[in-house]
Amino acid sequence: MSEPGVAAARSPVRSWFGKKQSPGGSPSIPPVAPDHSKGIDLPPSHGLPASDLPATDLTTKRAHPMDADVHQDLVEAGAAGGMEAILIKMGASKSHVRFALDRARILKRPLPEVIRDVGLVSAEMVARAIAQMNSLPYFAPMEVEALDVAELARYAGLMEELQPFAPIGTNDRGGVLVAAASMQDVNRARNHFHEHRPTLCIASESTIQAVYRRYYARTLEALDTTVAALERAIEAGTETDNPGLVQEVVCCMLRYACYQGASDVFLSRSALGGIFKMKKDGTGEVVRSLPDAVFERVMTMLAGSSGATERLAQGPVDTRVTIDSPDVQAKFGDILHRYNFRMALTPAMKKRILAVIRIQDAHAQEVEFDSIGFDTRSNEILRGWIRRPAGLILVTGPTGSGKTTSLYSMLQMIDPLAKQIASVENPVEAEFSMWAQQEVVVKGDADEGDLFHKQLVSLLRQAPDVILLGEMRDSKVVAAVLAAANTGHLVFTTLHTKSAAGAILRLREMDASVDALAYTLIGVLAQRLVPTLCPHCKTPDSRDEVARELDQAWLEGLTKAPMRRTDGGCQRCGGTGIRGRRMVYEIMEGDKIRPLVEANAPISKIHDAGIQPGQSMWARSLLLVAAGLVDMDELRDRVERS
Repeated sequence: MSEPGVAAARSPVRSWFGKKQSPGGSPSIPPVAPDHSKGIDLPPSHGLPASDLPATDLTTKRAHPMDADVHQDLVEAGAAGGMEAILIKMGASKSHVRFALDRARILKRPLPEVIRDVGLVSAEMVARAIAQMNSLPYFAPMEVEALDVAELARYAGLMEELQPFAPIGTNDRGGVLVAAASMQDVNRARNHFHEHRPTLCIASESTIQAVYRRYYARTLEALDTTVAALERAIEAGTETDNPGLVQEVVCCMLRYACYQGASDVFLSRSALGGIFKMKKDGTGEVVRSLPDAVFERVMTMLAGSSGATERLAQGPVDTRVTIDSPDVQAKFGDILHRYNFRMALTPAMKKRILAVIRIQDAHAQEVEFDSIGFDTRSNEILRGWIRRPAGLILVTGPTGSGKTTSLYSMLQMIDPLAKQIASVENPVEAEFSMWAQQEVVVKGDADEGDLFHKQLVSLLRQAPDVILLGEMRDSKVVAAVLAAANTGHLVFTTLHTKSAAGAILRLREMDASVDALAYTLIGVLAQRLVPTLCPHCKTPDSRDEVARELDQAWLEGLTKAPMRRTDGGCQRCGGTGIRGRRMVYEIMEGDKIRPLVEANAPISKIHDAGIQPGQSMWARSLLLVAAGLVDMDELRDRVERS
């Protein structure tokens, strides 16, 4: 039974109903996520429609217990058959689907949970299959950041705690549009929002959690309350009565940053007090000022619990946030079990300490390759790289550019039943049960590069077919990686460089063998994330300098409608002028530059040979400016002209 009123849902969620056109009308700019709303044409016998599901406890009419048991058996049998057929037709391996279904049956666990555990079929593909089985639209994770803040605020009172469903907008009847994770959750959502004329769609569990955390969780209020409690305890001299209170303040800050999708937290101090700042969408934002006494205790706790207090006397310390209070661990398990918090502590003037905490979300890697945003040609090239039996694939970009997400999405297209996939990472950002993942643990003054090298050499003795190395950090690791790529292994790794050609220069600086690099290099993917403009408050950009920038041969024939960010934004974007991010990238194929790499040619020549006009990161970024999706000033701040 299809949901009435969904097809005409308001922007921005309209894109996943097949209504949104390519930006600027140009087929050259890929959408944020592919449109799966039409799904796959299958006869009704492949799955049970939503109307045939058993009634929930909240409905007025209940089935007889015996009839319910028989009916549930029929539902499960029909759903399993329908799910298998749809997943296979969507491109999932038949052996993978049957393995996951059998495992779910044997372990008596929900299929999405088993899918996450084994990682053979993506959670998003399962969500699409559920939507297809029940003639419901599918809501993609890439759409979360583009939701309307003002619209969702109408339903905040109905979302006081995390549920397996969440409002994501307003439907064409003026009612609420709700995303749910399963058909059982669809029924619960109908009951929960019955007074608000709900229409439903399907999203993965992680997508629904992201919606709740981003738009409904009252984490800033909780932070203010906890800081006030700690300040009162300090003034009253009773802080020792609640030794976990300082850790709660730290966790409240981290929870707020995590839920807002921040990549980094910065803690610093002026003469008057502490400053809690975070970076989101590549832009810094001051969240709160902290009373001096509270800030001092926070910094003392961060240094002490991580064992960094004495080492700070010798200089900066790289460590991790450590929460050792069992009560606080239990209270903030939602972030402590999901996120990694790498921390850099730096001694500053007047015996102050600065902290930078890097937030890494394990669930952020649950992104399908086809939804990242590569155009058709790039998609084909990258898929060709993945099918190669051996060689080196590099992904480059600054911190927070989505490198790990791209790597994981590519690796998830390799069959872990047929090939042994192994990794050496620091930290392991997402766990995959079918991979052999090793985490590099740096203790004391140990050299991280040496540890990476030792674990990589050890890993090569374990007969892996595919290797993921978190990052090439020094010449020893580079030599080991090239040796692995040259001896029958397909190796994926990252570098921090500004461009694809810059990766060659960086490897030269790390004494890479020119012959080995030329022989093994399959290709380089360089990428960035650029903030996209809020569609409700952006304004036309009529500056002559922007028009000149867009006067390029590869933009001929395109309608050019550049836009600017509005200072102060609007209610719908939370006052930022920004709604989400888009990836821009460039791809350099090894076959096109091999002779130049062997000849130690200048980097500029390697760039010109490897990147065609109109295909550089800068050129792809200008497409987004021309379409009015990205501010030219934001682009200049984040992407190097080439």
